[in-house]
Amino acid sequence: MKKIIVYTMVVMLWLAMALPAGAQTLSAEKQALINKLDSGGSQTQKQMSETSVGSGEYQLDRAGGSLLMMVPALSKVQGAELNFDYKLNTPAELMAFNWKLSLQGKSYQGEVYITGSQIIFSGDFIQLMKDIKPDGNYPENLPKYVYLDAPELAGIWTTLATSNGQQIPPQYKELFAFALEAIPDKYFSTTGDQVKLSLKQSDLKDLIVAVTHRIKAEPERFAGAVAKASSSAYSVGMPAKSYDETKAEILAGLKESIAKGDFPPLVGEVEEILAASPLELESFSLVTPKGTNGTTKMNLTLQFKNNPALSGSIIMEVEQKRNGETIDGFVNLMAEIAVQPQSMDITVGITGSNSQSNNAASSESKIVIKAVNGAVPLLDVKLDSKAKAQVDKNVQIAVPVLTPANSIDFNELNVAESQPEPEAKITGFPGLEQQVDVVIDGRYINFDVKPFIKDKRTMVPIRNLTEALGCKVTFVGDREVHISKDNSYIIMTIGEKKYSVNGLVKDIDVPAYVKDGRTIVPLRFIAEEFGCQLKLVDDTVIITTK
Repeated sequence: MKKIIVYTMVVMLWLAMALPAGAQTLSAEKQALINKLDSGGSQTQKQMSETSVGSGEYQLDRAGGSLLMMVPALSKVQGAELNFDYKLNTPAELMAFNWKLSLQGKSYQGEVYITGSQIIFSGDFIQLMKDIKPDGNYPENLPKYVYLDAPELAGIWTTLATSNGQQIPPQYKELFAFALEAIPDKYFSTTGDQVKLSLKQSDLKDLIVAVTHRIKAEPERFAGAVAKASSSAYSVGMPAKSYDETKAEILAGLKESIAKGDFPPLVGEVEEILAASPLELESFSLVTPKGTNGTTKMNLTLQFKNNPALSGSIIMEVEQKRNGETIDGFVNLMAEIAVQPQSMDITVGITGSNSQSNNAASSESKIVIKAVNGAVPLLDVKLDSKAKAQVDKNVQIAVPVLTPANSIDFNELNVAESQPEPEAKITGFPGLEQQVDVVIDGRYINFDVKPFIKDKRTMVPIRNLTEALGCKVTFVGDREVHISKDNSYIIMTIGEKKYSVNGLVKDIDVPAYVKDGRTIVPLRFIAEEFGCQLKLVDDTVIITTK
């Protein structure tokens, strides 16, 4: 419980940039930030969230690697390109898309309408579903429109209607303000007309202690702020709770933790939790002008430490320049992570830029994700996107009138697979195989290359296994392996499925191969040739010799 609370506080502090506060007397720096952001966003952003038209395009240049190959639907999306035009009328709760999709050499197009809490599909939507899931149970002679009722969509219209052009939705203001008020003043500074917030790892203990004690002092206000933020969130298919229900649950849980002494955590407990965290805050800074115009910069650097299995860093840079209704900005994020047990290297790069002038805006972004195990690609994804929009106070959206004859409820389609797909598991593909332990006659065996499961077979380094079984191993040349014990003599060749036992030629399903300088063979093949019995218990192979 304490760990969850502390980690929640850390996340909340990143988000607490400066939002409207309560009645507390604030420092000049905090008040300047509150006044700046409470004044609202640009008029262009506000008008675009009300009535606008625009377009966008997404292109998946790369989508490969062993991970994607495990999911048939995802393995076919490389080169996919989506283009759409849209119209938005928030006061009328209407939105319409005209879309075109290129996928696997085929082209699809159609329309999507969002009206209140209902989504209406037309055009090639069903054909697209059939091509993606050809084994689904689709009815014949479908009508022109397919609709889906989603009451949760009400949250979209609420957010758009109350955004006032601000980048952070107003329903989150109280929560962020709560955290902002608790941050000690010593972390803020002023230089000329700029306000700066600076933090590092050694500051987190003070910040978390300050925020958690503020929560204890004002549990009802905190519960209300969290409830307002969470109850405004929307997710199609998820039941929505009211503000009062959410607040009551949060407040009851908080009061119970306080009564039990679980909250707020002691200073020593905060130190222990932070010390055990794999992520360490190297630096965070936010510099922003007191007034509306000027340049705002945010820089964040996180390092993976305190965990031998993880190393690397996450670096994020955000900048925005504003002069009246003209706004230009960019965001760069780079993550480089090494996962030692699987010898896996992960890189994530996200770049984006945006530009806004009177009544118009545009943006571009690029996402690149790579994961490799040595030379084996596990994941290779590159997604490019562009978007533009402009204010249109006279936007018109014609929504089709649905009747029983021309439409069908999506839930009545019964689009279910004839046979459910087996759950994907991270086993049996290069670079990220499931690792196992090996026990021989009650004794755990150490291997210089950890045994693993590949193609439903347990693979082990041949020398470690055979010597543990009391065999003698001799390598003849670069490829031939001789194994002997008592009256049994096995000869096998790396890369070949044929092997011999006392001169009798046999076949093996998976031939021996070299990994990390070690010759790897199927465990069962060796053990059974020497008369052993095997069984798998969870992630442990148990071998009994005779």
